[in-house]
Amino acid sequence: MSVFLILIILPVSLLAQSTRHLQNTQSSSRSSIFYGSAKRASVFGQFRFESLQYATSLKEAPSLTTSQFLSGRITAASYKRDPFSLNWAADLSAGTFFSLKQSYYSVQELYVSTPLDERASVSVGRKKYDWTEIDRIWSLGLWQPRYAIDALRPEDQGLAGLFFDYKSDKVQVIAFGSSLFIPTTGPDVREEDGTIKADNRWYRPPSRQSGNIEISYQLDTGDIRKLVSQESYGVKIRIGEEESGPWVGLAGGRKPVNDLLLKRNIRGVQVNSKADFEVSPEVAHHQVFSADVGYKFDHLKASLSYFEDAPEVVLPLPDYAIQKFNPIKVYSGQIDWNVKEFLSRPLQVQLAYMKSFGDKIQDIESNGQDNDITLFTYRYRFSNAAMVRVLGPLATFYARPLVTKFSYTYDFDQKASILGTELQYQWDRTWSYLLGIDILGSDDSNSTSDGFINTYRANDRAYAGVSYVF
Repeated sequence: MSVFLILIILPVSLLAQSTRHLQNTQSSSRSSIFYGSAKRASVFGQFRFESLQYATSLKEAPSLTTSQFLSGRITAASYKRDPFSLNWAADLSAGTFFSLKQSYYSVQELYVSTPLDERASVSVGRKKYDWTEIDRIWSLGLWQPRYAIDALRPEDQGLAGLFFDYKSDKVQVIAFGSSLFIPTTGPDVREEDGTIKADNRWYRPPSRQSGNIEISYQLDTGDIRKLVSQESYGVKIRIGEEESGPWVGLAGGRKPVNDLLLKRNIRGVQVNSKADFEVSPEVAHHQVFSADVGYKFDHLKASLSYFEDAPEVVLPLPDYAIQKFNPIKVYSGQIDWNVKEFLSRPLQVQLAYMKSFGDKIQDIESNGQDNDITLFTYRYRFSNAAMVRVLGPLATFYARPLVTKFSYTYDFDQKASILGTELQYQWDRTWSYLLGIDILGSDDSNSTSDGFINTYRANDRAYAGVSYVF
């Protein structure tokens, strides 16, 4: 789904990408800078090096069995509450795979803003919001695009445009409008020997075979300016106090689907023959609506969520086929629980379940009829899944915390699971040593399902590294 995203994003993302504060950071690792104008800025940075070892060697890409990844991230923001003063915020990250000679960068948030009064502000740039609890928990990219070069560590990126934010004690209103579209960022890809490749184990290439037909591909990125010049708008209203009590959130709008459509030419193909596809990206808009309702206690937050969209059908020119996204409905329930009062440790426990309907893709022709070949069949990673996560210092060694990140997800439709565990030993306030594993398992080891977990079940891995914060 994200085959062409890096190719499209590179020319424009310096103008529009970036992110918010890193999750789970400690205030002791932040530094503050004071200026003579009384404007204050906070800066947080992190470097992380890890060596990854995959359990299975891929016959077609043996060089991807082992990799070393160095990443850096910096988050900064200025604060001034005077009406019509100028503030800014940025969250930038970059990384390189030494062994593969590949580099990536990401800008999750990058914007300037000005307060209109004590409750309202206007922002321009790329900015993240919690549009729905479903995306916060499952990172599906329903509202906002994602940074997804590693499919097990996707991260939301902000929408780019003009934002109006109003917030009182019990009411929050967010309004958004834009003519700039930046899609989900995936692995860097290239065309080679009739196939589309990427030096990344989390890239899923389109099928080379359909029945007795052998398929080869050529890339055509098309007019990038046309792809990124897309109108969108959205509004969210949240009613309820932030700290405790009941709350409800409603959001709706029209925007591009964050994953690009793939368009390909159709040539006369006979059985036992070869098909040459020229593949190019297109944009489809969808109308979106989400609703969240919940209750927040002192140490627990519980909520129910709903999302639906209505993708607009894009018909290709004659002799072409294009992907058609079917409408989807997603239901979910989630609980965030701080169990400190029970275990005397600040552990965060998260429980969630989600069920979706309509998560399908069908390739269609210019007359709207189904094509015999469909490149990909599903839109999102999960469709009927339960998940548990635990984060916090489970133990201490030499009076220093051992922070544990544990997650387990089981998808009942795929009959497969993902288990992830990471241990971080915090040597001091700046240095941490880490060790982790990710295991993807299927109830049927011979399954040929093209679901997310079965597709990547050869990607079991272990990793170790070090992290430095400032």
